[in-house]
Amino acid sequence: MKRNEPRRHHYVAEFHQKGFMERNERLWLYDRKLQRYRQVHPRNICCENDLYTIDPEGNRNLFIELDWLRMVDRDGSNAIRRFEKGDLLDQAWQESFSIYMAQQITRTPVFRDLTIASYRAMHEEYLRIGFSNVERARQLLENYRRNTGDPANVTPESLVETVLGGHIRVDVGEGPFLEHMVQQVEFLARGIAAFEWEIIRAPKDTGFILSDFPFVVVPAQDRPEDIGLGYPGVVKYFPLTRDLCLRMGEPDYGFSYSNVSKEIVRVINQNIAVNSERFIMGPNREQLEHVIARSKTAAINPGPRTVVEAIHSDGDSALYRFNFWPRRSYFYPKLG
Repeated sequence: MKRNEPRRHHYVAEFHQKGFMERNERLWLYDRKLQRYRQVHPRNICCENDLYTIDPEGNRNLFIELDWLRMVDRDGSNAIRRFEKGDLLDQAWQESFSIYMAQQITRTPVFRDLTIASYRAMHEEYLRIGFSNVERARQLLENYRRNTGDPANVTPESLVETVLGGHIRVDVGEGPFLEHMVQQVEFLARGIAAFEWEIIRAPKDTGFILSDFPFVVVPAQDRPEDIGLGYPGVVKYFPLTRDLCLRMGEPDYGFSYSNVSKEIVRVINQNIAVNSERFIMGPNREQLEHVIARSKTAAINPGPRTVVEAIHSDGDSALYRFNFWPRRSYFYPKLG
C-alpha cells in the first residue's frame, strides 16, 4: 500500500457534508445506534476503510475511489455551486448531477447490504434446487468434472445431505457490490433526470439537515405502500446545502427555483431523519433535537431497511422480491 492511497472512503462525500457545517467547521451529528450527540468533522463521518477498494487483501485497486468517484464528486460539487448561484442547468448538467445522485444511492452500505443479501439468496436457492435429490447432484458433479477436470472427491449423497440440512452458507465478497454500484448508476440516473426538478430555498432563520442516506423517497399520502422512484405521487428530496434542497416530482423535465416556508422545511427534515440509517447531521444541535423528537428517530429502526423475501419456492424454481425503499412513517405538509 502506498502512503498516498486513501483508506477512508466516504459514502456521503466530504464536500457535500461541508455544506451543512457550523462556522467552526464541525457538524452536529446524532448517532441513532449509540443514541448520542457529538460534534465531528466531515472527514470522520459517513466513511469506511477500503469501502471501494477492489481486492483489498491482494492487488489493491483504487480505480473506483481515485478515478470514478472523484470525477462524479467533482461534477456534483460544481453543480451544487451553480445551484447556489441560481443558475438554470441545461440538460447536460442535469444528466451529470443525476449521475451524482444515482451514485449516492448505490455507493452506500445500505446498497451493499442489499446486493450481498440478494446474491446470497440466489446462490443458496441454486444450491437448494440443484442438490434437492441425488440424481440432480450427480448430474451437477458430472458437469463440474467435465468443465474443470477436477474429480471433486465428494459423493452426491453427502452434498444433498449437507445442502438440505442447512450446513452450508454462501459467502459473498465485495465484487458484486462494487460491480452493481457502478452498473446501476446509468439506469437510475436516466429516471432521476426525467423528473421535474425544483430547487427550494429555506428561510434565513432555518435550514435543511443531512443524513447518511440523503436521497429521500416519500410515497403519496393516500398510497403509502407504493414507494419507489417511479410511482405516481411520489416526491423525491435531495438536500444540497443548509439553504437548498432539490425536490423532484413527476416526470416532465421541468426545472425551477422557489422559496418555501419553515413548515415545509420542517416536514422535509423529518423525512430526511426518517430516511437515515444511522447518522443525522446538521449545524445546530437544538434543531436536530427537535427534528428527531418530532420524527421519532432517536433509535435505530427495529426492522431491516432492505428485505429479500421468497414469493414462491418449490423443488424446481424460486421467485424472490427485493425491497430497497423502506416502508416507514412519513410526514406531509398540512392541508392548505
